[in-house]
Amino acid sequence: MIFCHCAVVGDREVAEAVAAGATTVASVCKATGAGQECGSCIFSVRRVLCEHQATSQGSAQGSGQVQPAPSIGVHVAAS
Repeated sequence: MIFCHCAVVGDREVAEAVAAGATTVASVCKATGAGQECGSCIFSVRRVLCEHQATSQGSAQGSGQVQPAPSIGVHVAAS
């Protein structure tokens, strides 16, 4: 589902950015272009990022690996 209409970015693109190594809202936004214009999609980006990290933490939990807490660094361009 597309939630950044300025850059036409949806949950699929965010998931791909996370799979490629993006770990913060800022890094997802940089990788996808979301949040660069009006910033209204930042909360949706954060939601998808947190959901994706929770899923991967659940699978890593059984392996005994320690997962870092997600950091949320947001830089929204002023209009």
